[in-house]
Amino acid sequence: MNNETEIDGDGNIIIQGASNSPINVTVQKGSVDKPSVSVQKFYPKNFPQSLIYFTGREQVLENIGEALENHGTAAFADTHGVGKSSVVIEFAHREQGKFQKILFIRATNNEFDIYVSEIVKELGFALREDAKPDERLAVLQDWLAKNRDWLLLVDNVDDVDFIHDCGFNKPSGKVIYTSNDDKIFRFVTKVELPKMTDENAMLLLYKHWRDDADAKFADIPEKARTALQGIAEKFGNHPFSMAFVGSYLAEEDESLEEFLEAYQAKEKNLLQSYEFLSNYQHKTVATAFLLRFEQISTPKDDSPREQFLSIAVKDYLKLSAYVGTDNIPEELLQQSLAKLHPDQTEWTENKDFIKDIYKRFKPTSIFKRNAENKTLTTHRIVQEIMRSQIKDEENTLLETLAEVLNNNFELFEFTNKEKVERYLLHVGAFLEYLEENKFKTKEHLKLENELTVLLLYYYARYFEQYGQYKKAEKYYIFLKDICEANKNIYQIFLIATYDRLAWLYKFKGKYEKAEHLYKKAIEISEKTFGETHLTTVTVFDNLTDLYRKQGRYEEIESILKKVLMIREKVLEKSHFHIAVSYNNLSGFYFERGNLKLAKKYQQKSLKIRLMNFGENHPEVAQSYWWLGTFYAKEEKYQEALDYFYKAREIYLRFLPEEHPDVQKLQIFIDRCEPLVRK
Repeated sequence: MNNETEIDGDGNIIIQGASNSPINVTVQKGSVDKPSVSVQKFYPKNFPQSLIYFTGREQVLENIGEALENHGTAAFADTHGVGKSSVVIEFAHREQGKFQKILFIRATNNEFDIYVSEIVKELGFALREDAKPDERLAVLQDWLAKNRDWLLLVDNVDDVDFIHDCGFNKPSGKVIYTSNDDKIFRFVTKVELPKMTDENAMLLLYKHWRDDADAKFADIPEKARTALQGIAEKFGNHPFSMAFVGSYLAEEDESLEEFLEAYQAKEKNLLQSYEFLSNYQHKTVATAFLLRFEQISTPKDDSPREQFLSIAVKDYLKLSAYVGTDNIPEELLQQSLAKLHPDQTEWTENKDFIKDIYKRFKPTSIFKRNAENKTLTTHRIVQEIMRSQIKDEENTLLETLAEVLNNNFELFEFTNKEKVERYLLHVGAFLEYLEENKFKTKEHLKLENELTVLLLYYYARYFEQYGQYKKAEKYYIFLKDICEANKNIYQIFLIATYDRLAWLYKFKGKYEKAEHLYKKAIEISEKTFGETHLTTVTVFDNLTDLYRKQGRYEEIESILKKVLMIREKVLEKSHFHIAVSYNNLSGFYFERGNLKLAKKYQQKSLKIRLMNFGENHPEVAQSYWWLGTFYAKEEKYQEALDYFYKAREIYLRFLPEEHPDVQKLQIFIDRCEPLVRK
């Protein structure tokens, strides 16, 4: 990178001139408020729709109802793609009249927090923007305990122990779980999900073939039944296979018998072309999918448009194999397609052409499109199959995704929450794939670049901001190892990673480890940028908080003064970082008992804060609170109250009365008011 780069006081990497440069903002904190009245039944709003071709499993639906009635819980555990999610979603839609509210959580490791956050928000709770996932989960748990007649679906559980600790099982509601791990049955009621019967598999195949969602088995012509049964058996009576093959048949001008005969001849070639199928647990599903895949990706004529449409359909599926399965942003795939084919802007920037890609997928079960949110959803099986057959293209695809994800995924600053979380799941899935399949092999070198490193840093920072320190630490360590091993990566990333890891270790009380990393960051920054560079200065500033916890006050004072001197020299006098230095010096002198200097520096900080934020901002309220504290210490209680009242007035513009900061400030006020009356 040729841009001028530094770290700011919050540990943000600032790349001057970069198109996606993060913006420094002050977080406005909030708290939990009472939920508003709502007539919405399904949560979140993107609750999965009932499958229009849902067939059979009537006894399974009855068994779910019995398990919930008798035990309050029900669960399925089996491999991907056997219809677990479809069954519980269908149950929810059919039985919705029995419940006041129905909640859906996709419980994969990457998705759980996002779904909980959306549900809590839609239930009407106003949490502060920086509320941690644990706080949001606690709000949901409290809601479940205090309300009745709800149904909660917890789908695709990856971590059974974590979900068990969530304590969702309540006598006031019902819970259904799905997982691939049968450990789930240790704390919930097992419901069997038997293989589809021949009759139901035939009917499901027929519905897709004839596009008749209301068809009954009796509607199937007698002469078609033998062939339908043969096809269903050939593909294992698997519901996913029935969807793929049925939609394939709907577009082919051949009889069922001709299809079965042709497929039996083609099956051998499919197995030879895709060697991974020989040991694949979903062999019948994979062959059904590949049959459908070849059909929709085969050009219908020789025109350049049709030829490239075929390529685009394939690339959409290939690219989607390395991100999350749910809510894939359409622009992510479109922009990646454009990167892969820079000479095809005639088509990649053509809206009608992109619509035609979706039209190819519409009759299949490969993608489900949410036109309102402009997202696509696929299935894990589809991803597994695609990844298994495109190994020779994988690095190119991953490098393309790294660049496009980087262009869209920003440093999290609360004001851009919606945009960041649109990509969070997909960045996480992408990084996990790299960690498991690339960074541990010799193939890692091309992918350990600054784009991937920046994704890692932003991803870790998101979890740090939300207080998920264990997860943040994992990715910071991952990032540190990459930066230390690859000297071609710009040093700012290593400095920033050491700085954030040091902060985490300081928070955990691991002071020796924290100091070691701070000093390493300072050493590299001094060598790379010089002693007076703002990045070096910022790391020194952060080090002083560690020294404060250790009682090393003499070292703190000299560092804070040096930091202030440099900032005053290189920054405008009204720059917010100078206010930060004044504030830090004020706090230091207050701790040392020098109220005169504490007050002096806080007033200087207040002046700059007012210049930057105006009179009604939490940053200004913080200065007022400090000044009130100083006057209270001097027993000048009326002056103290004046500042406390100003601070409270500002806070209440942004925060509810129940917010911890407002409550804490009120304690100061309550202590001072009787003393003024005396």
